[in-house]
Amino acid sequence: MKNNQNIILSAKDLCRSFAHNGGQVHVLQHIDLDIYEGDFTVIMGASGSGKSTLLYSAWTAPHRDRYFTAISTS
Repeated sequence: MKNNQNIILSAKDLCRSFAHNGGQVHVLQHIDLDIYEGDFTVIMGASGSGKSTLLYSAWTAPHRDRYFTAISTS
């Protein structure tokens, strides 16, 4: 907690990679992130640098089982 603010989004040691041409492309490597309630946060970077992947991965990580079960086709 920072100045009595709650953390609304957190990621610890977040890694993400994708299969590409028979190998792995590591797009996020060991990211730590805390976003606090009331903070104004900007994530900037070039196109394709992983901004959306970072937010998607951080947002769904705590709920990954529930999320993927909800969209499962089985």
